[in-house]
Amino acid sequence: MKRLFIATLVVVAFGACKNENKKVDNATANITPPITVAPPTERIEIADAKNKLAAAETQTRAGNLEETQYIEVIALLTKGIEKNPNAADAYALRAWANFRLNKNTTALQDFNKALAIDPKTVPALTGRGSLYEAEGKFTDALSDYNMAISILPSDAATFNNRGSLKRKMNMTDGAIADFTQAISISSSETMFYINRGNAYVETKRYEDAKNDYENAISLNSQFAPAYAGRANIHYQLGDFKKAIADYDMAIKLQPNNADTWRNRGYNKFKLGQSEAALTDINKALDLKNDDKLAMQFKEEVASKRNNM
Repeated sequence: MKRLFIATLVVVAFGACKNENKKVDNATANITPPITVAPPTERIEIADAKNKLAAAETQTRAGNLEETQYIEVIALLTKGIEKNPNAADAYALRAWANFRLNKNTTALQDFNKALAIDPKTVPALTGRGSLYEAEGKFTDALSDYNMAISILPSDAATFNNRGSLKRKMNMTDGAIADFTQAISISSSETMFYINRGNAYVETKRYEDAKNDYENAISLNSQFAPAYAGRANIHYQLGDFKKAIADYDMAIKLQPNNADTWRNRGYNKFKLGQSEAALTDINKALDLKNDDKLAMQFKEEVASKRNNM
């Protein structure tokens, strides 16, 4: 069976900055300030930025990145840093916002500044690990994730991110173990189930993967990647009609995802619906014109039409 592309979702929990027994569940977790804490009135911008960043992350993880939200977060944090120049958490937050805007050089400077102030700033380690991962510096990324986990072993997000990295390093069993640990810490985080499901697919543990996608749907019935993941299982098992039904829902929830359009098109092709398949695949190429898999599918569909 031809393999369809599925992605791993990354989350950074902006949680505790010190090594303490505190559970960090997800990207909306509170920030624990450094030991030297400025009076609350002097951290108003930082607190406001944290809330706005959590809201921005929720949208981004649903596939709707809004640059203006991150720009606003950066402006607030810059003001907060002016008042609190030793606030490691503020630098870590600003770094992540810049990373989301693909300003990696600026982000790296802020991650490094946060760690110079406090080497145990977990969000800075996890965030910098994500940046290194995005740049293909897997060894550096793994080192940062390992350090973050050694400081705060209750941080589910870091286990999730390390699992994502291990998938890219073809360490699938290790990835599954990390996603499982993330779930054991935070069983209500939808993305952890999706990411483990994707890893299960790579080891052809399709029933386990299906269970994870269905757990994700039960947690958030409006999360498109969960339906796209389950659709891939139906495809792998040869049930193209069920696959299309799940891709329909995924497209309804996230209409600008090229992968979903491409994959639905290929399932239509498998059912002999060549014209409908081409429509979907062309839509995928409109959204992502360098999609090599969509180009391959389009050639396959066109070739079969020409031979009919």
